[in-house]
Amino acid sequence: MTADRHRILLLGNYRPTLTLVRTLGAAGHHLTVGLEGSDGGAEFSRHANATWDHPSLLKDEDAFLTALEAYVARNQITLLFPVSEEFVTCFVRHRQRVEALAPVAMMEPELVSACLDKVGMMQRCVRLQVPCAPFALARSAEELQAACDTLGFPLVVRPELSTQRLGGKKAVTLHTAQDVGTLVALWHNRSSALVLQQHFSGRRYNLYFAAEKGVLTRHVQAVILRTDSPDGSGLAVEGETIPPLEPLRTYTMRLIADLEYDGIGCAQYLVEERTGAISFLEINARIAGNLNVPEAAGLALGPLLVNKALGVQATAHPAASLTEGRTGMRYVWVSGELLAAIVAQMKGEIGFATMVKRFGVALGSAFRADLHMVWSWKDPLPALVTLWRLMPSLSGVKRRLKKLFFKQEESREKDRQVSP
Repeated sequence: MTADRHRILLLGNYRPTLTLVRTLGAAGHHLTVGLEGSDGGAEFSRHANATWDHPSLLKDEDAFLTALEAYVARNQITLLFPVSEEFVTCFVRHRQRVEALAPVAMMEPELVSACLDKVGMMQRCVRLQVPCAPFALARSAEELQAACDTLGFPLVVRPELSTQRLGGKKAVTLHTAQDVGTLVALWHNRSSALVLQQHFSGRRYNLYFAAEKGVLTRHVQAVILRTDSPDGSGLAVEGETIPPLEPLRTYTMRLIADLEYDGIGCAQYLVEERTGAISFLEINARIAGNLNVPEAAGLALGPLLVNKALGVQATAHPAASLTEGRTGMRYVWVSGELLAAIVAQMKGEIGFATMVKRFGVALGSAFRADLHMVWSWKDPLPALVTLWRLMPSLSGVKRRLKKLFFKQEESREKDRQVSP
């Protein structure tokens, strides 16, 4: 392997891992994909050279780290790339142990920790005059009730630990005091405090960026048109890159300057488009879920992070020559929306007819998109495998369709029998 070609181990197998495999594989790197992850599929890319079925990080962190040490030595891995948040936070907790193995493609642990501190980031926003809806932190049922009384309804509630979920969701909305009891039932895992924030109506906007020593160097903005959750709180399944909204860029520049941000990230805001009001959500100091968007827009964030980890000097990007990504690009994540619709129907959150309708919307979006998060004509197998994995669930859909058809036929027969 030549000096500019590396043996890279990617950990956390979900959709941005596939983007990294494709971009870094095209550059000639040898890529090993760890198999643990929420989406999977990257291992089927034609650019993936090897896979590693390692001990589960979520079940036994120390067993995973011990296996990692042996695997890196045995396979001469020259770069570790934690992709999903679980692996990033693990590497933050065990910084010295991991950095002794090989260079790591991630932001400095102090920066990651600062951005994961939701309340700390909101307090930073208040200090820097970055708009942010009123908020509170609750560690107990008593504090939860007090925060509700202070902030009023409606409220958006998220676990302080972003890897935690409330009933499988990243966030839930409390509309009335009666909803508090339901939330307490969902909050059975008290390992994470809850962040409460006054509900702010608006669309979610993502600002994908790179920064060098607190200076913004590359960026593209995108508006989220639909998510995999009907209330808009889930993962983005359709969006579009747009000409930059100047306030979002200004606020992000204030935050990254204050953080002395060095690396890549994704800043998220809610924007009430009728009034122009804005509320900060968070900065993800890691590879974004829809990494394919900034990469297709020309930012090359994945390779940039690899080069920083390897000590490769990047081309200087003074503020006057800020790189702007491609705009007007519509993107979709079809398999994510299909799976979310199936899960919601199985949980009883939506009816069968609504699920079928969401199928139609998802498939229709595929034909108007410029970019797909998983599908690629040049590398089709990961998407095909993903769809195949949905088939067992779809078999249930087929049974329901047949049952619905027979019910309709029975109804028509009864109508014919009672008709004069």
